[in-house]
Amino acid sequence: MNINHHSISAKNLGDTWEFLVKYTAEFLHHELHTPFKDAIRIMEREGADNYQGITDYAETLEHFTPTAILMIREKRIQVSSARLNTEWGVEEIAARIWLGNKDVPPGNRDEKYTPFIPIDPG
Repeated sequence: MNINHHSISAKNLGDTWEFLVKYTAEFLHHELHTPFKDAIRIMEREGADNYQGITDYAETLEHFTPTAILMIREKRIQVSSARLNTEWGVEEIAARIWLGNKDVPPGNRDEKYTPFIPIDPG
């Protein structure tokens, strides 16, 4: 399995931000019709190589069974502005996407970051 074509966008809903995370999950033929799970964590960049989790994977964990080689996956995640506003000014936000086979040891997984986007939670 692989994560491809991953992206994040943000919409300000007042006291809440809604993040739309999309990616294409690519599976091998023998992986079809077997249980998988994915999760997304919203991350804030705190420096060149320092990232802080704003949400936890457990908040978005979803089990699914792939029925096609390519599957477009998307999740909407809402986060309060107060939770995002950890410093003055613009925040740099990305999503960390986790995809794994539910019944195989932890090594059988893929994990990718979306590009960072700037937001101003005010």
